[in-house]
Formats: sequence, structure tokens, C-alpha cells
Amino acid sequence: LAQAGLGAEARQYASSAFKLSPKATESANRLRAFHRERGHAEVAPGEDRPLAQWLERCRHCAGARTLGQGLVMVFEDLGLGMDGAFDPRWVQSFNRVAREYAASGELRPADAELQAWLQAAAQGWETGTLTRSQAKRLEDAGIAREFDELLWQKGLAALRTFVSLKGHPDPSPEFGRLYSWLEAQKDALSLGALPPERREELERLGVDLAS
Repeated sequence: LAQAGLGAEARQYASSAFKLSPKATESANRLRAFHRERGHAEVAPGEDRPLAQWLERCRHCAGARTLGQGLVMVFEDLGLGMDGAFDPRWVQSFNRVAREYAASGELRPADAELQAWLQAAAQGWETGTLTRSQAKRLEDAGIAREFDELLWQKGLAALRTFVSLKGHPDPSPEFGRLYSWLEAQKDALSLGALPPERREELERLGVDLAS
């Protein structure tokens, strides 16, 4: 659970990686306008040669893995995949869940497809297997906080069970996920990202956070 318990400042991405330069912002806005007018973002040279050439350069950068994450998100929003990791259905499902969450404040989609997406997204967040743009979308929507809280409660419950069975709060590495979760909490503390109330919960169970 590498991400569990960490604050936004300790995420796997840097917010600065998503900022666009003024020139990139201008080109991205032109592409958005093209998309609004035509209903797609596949610009042909005959339609807008400078914009088409810019898109081609972006694809080249994506192939070399040097395309900025801010542009990756712009292209994803417009339905353009710049690499094999892009799944337009993920973004569409995210947008639906994010809208429902913003309106209700709860992550309880009634749609079975969205429920499956939410479960997969939570698992990806837990294991750190989401792309950087996916992780940032979840962060910006506040959904990642919900995932973190669920993971915290899940880990804390497992630790309480361990303590009741073993009589101490120190799982060895052979306990896998529980051991990793507890180490993540200690890492969060060292980074100043472990909330005081979580530290108190762990100390009440006898966890030595100084070790």
C-alpha cells in the first residue's frame, strides 16, 4: 500500500509536471476549439496545418515518453490517445463518477458498470498501478481521499485483528500487505504526512512509530 496514508505532497507525481507552458496552452486551446466545432480532435493538415503539425510533434514526444502530463490530460479529455496506456472508457467512467460524487458527496454509483470501474480504480490506487494522469484526476476530484480513508480503515482493522491474535502490533514481513501498510504509515509520519488522529490510533494499539 505504497500510497496509503500519504498526503498530496507525497504522491507519485509532482503537480508542476501537469502545468502547461504559454505556447502549449495556446495550442491546446486551439485544439479544444477545433474539437467543439468539428466534434473530434483528429486534425488533418488540410484543415489546420500548424495545429496538425503540433499534434504530430506531440505524438512523437509521447512515443519517446517525453510528452508533458498536462498535455496528456488535455488529449485524454478530447478522446485522443497518445500512447497505449490511454483508455477512453476509463476517462468517461471517471467523469460520470466524479459528477455524481460532486453532486452527492458519496461514492455510491447505482450503475453496475460504474461500480465495477470504481472498484478497479480503488485497487489501482492501492497498488500504485494507475497512470499519473489517472491518479491526478482522482486527486483533483477528491475521490483519492475517499480511497485513502477506506484503505486506512481496512489496514487499521487488519492491525487490530493481528494485535488481538498475536498480542503485539509488529507484523513481520511474512504478513505481506499488513506489514507493507504499517511501513507506509511510518513513512508517512517521517514525511510529516500522517494525520495526528491516525498517529494516535496506531499508538493506542501499541505501535512504536519511532522504529
